[in-house]
Amino acid sequence: MINQIAVILSIYHINLWNNFKDLLLPFQDNINLYLCLYSDNGSQKDIISNANKLFNTKVSFHKNYGADISPFLQILESVNEPYFIKLHSKKSLLGDYKQINWRNILLYDFLGNQDIFKKNYRTIRKINCGAIGNKNLLLHNNESYHSNQIKELCKILDINYANIKDYSFFGGNMFMSKTALFKKHFLPYMDDLDKLLSKEIKKVIEKPTGTFSHALERIFGYIIPYNHLEFATVQHNTIKILNNKAPNGIFNMITLHNNDCYLQEDINVYGQILDTSSDNFSIRWNHLPSNPIQKYEYVGENTIIQKNG
Repeated sequence: MINQIAVILSIYHINLWNNFKDLLLPFQDNINLYLCLYSDNGSQKDIISNANKLFNTKVSFHKNYGADISPFLQILESVNEPYFIKLHSKKSLLGDYKQINWRNILLYDFLGNQDIFKKNYRTIRKINCGAIGNKNLLLHNNESYHSNQIKELCKILDINYANIKDYSFFGGNMFMSKTALFKKHFLPYMDDLDKLLSKEIKKVIEKPTGTFSHALERIFGYIIPYNHLEFATVQHNTIKILNNKAPNGIFNMITLHNNDCYLQEDINVYGQILDTSSDNFSIRWNHLPSNPIQKYEYVGENTIIQKNG
């Protein structure tokens, strides 16, 4: 696994560096870090020093345009490892009540523990696997406002839009894939891509006229089936919640760092574990307006049931 996996980390919100550092540390012997920083973001000497001390690191500086897409594409030529994990310092929240910290979810998908990391590595090495990401965030037929930009980009990238049959991509734009595949599709056209992305400065938000940044996020997914490859999703160990309202009487809960948790069946059901002990704990469910706290007790190995009262 040594020298096989590049972690390409675009970090604009530099106050999140310690969080990333702590998550990456258990894998420092298995990754090479490509740290993409922004040139207009003040002094980042401590981050660079820290990264160089702890990881095999290549640091690059980028102008603040094209969101996290531009640094990723600009550094791609320098990546020599056959596989990469694309990460960035996402701060936005999802859900009706902004209850879903999808940065936590996505980082756990790739840096949750050694078991997850090794499973992902075994999966991405399969000849038919094109990309790995979160099952709940594998979106389909969701071009949103960006159809015109997607079609324009496909012309530039010499991709026949009419031949795309699967319009799927990983929302959140954190995923694992194969370096050669992305180099083939994007490096020959970097000058044209950079000109388009350079028009989208600082924070790039979705808007009715569409953006090239969000369009490329989708094309990153489209190229997988276009090349007759398959999407794979991260496999997690779960805690089973016995519930007669669930299919087959069981919900599967994924626990994240910081005691956050969500249901594998529905990412919107998101909460935080509180008051843990050896035989019971509570969860504050943030997907409901009252943020109710429910108590659970263990009834078997990795199996719980809601307590009455």
